[in-house]
Amino acid sequence: PVAAGQAGEFLATGLNNPDMPLIRYRTGDRGAVEAGHEMCACGRTLPRLARVEGRSDDVLYTQDGRRVSRLGSVIKAGAPVREAQIVQETLRRLRVRYIPAPNWSPEAEGEILAAICSRMGDVEVVFERVQQIPRSANGKFRFMICDLPPDQKPPLKPASLPQQAATRELVRSLET
Repeated sequence: PVAAGQAGEFLATGLNNPDMPLIRYRTGDRGAVEAGHEMCACGRTLPRLARVEGRSDDVLYTQDGRRVSRLGSVIKAGAPVREAQIVQETLRRLRVRYIPAPNWSPEAEGEILAAICSRMGDVEVVFERVQQIPRSANGKFRFMICDLPPDQKPPLKPASLPQQAATRELVRSLET
């Protein structure tokens, strides 16, 4: 568990199917619940989501242990790119697969490189011009892919004592 307001992976429990209940089912999504426990205007008493950050496998890791979940802004609207995909190969190397638009230029590559480094730190960025961005087995396009093995992903930083207390309080409120 993480403290309210802090991002983590969503787990869900569903007891609708008595033959196959879902207990602590990993949805694959990341986000955070609101820090305060205010009742929703609709009357539900469960915690409300503060934000959804995206898929767990769509998180990249910096060398200093930060998690970066939104890099869409590094390829700005209007950039001379039809499609792009960022793949983290190591903590120090990212690959940008891209399908260039007709007005692609070396300057565009430099702008994307600077934007990535401003978010990820000092990393090597390999640009790979492609004809097509690969889709996953279900046909979906993934903008960011983390190919780091689990042992290379920085561990979560332990919660402080106030965060741990807030987490225990949140869990108690969910149990009642």
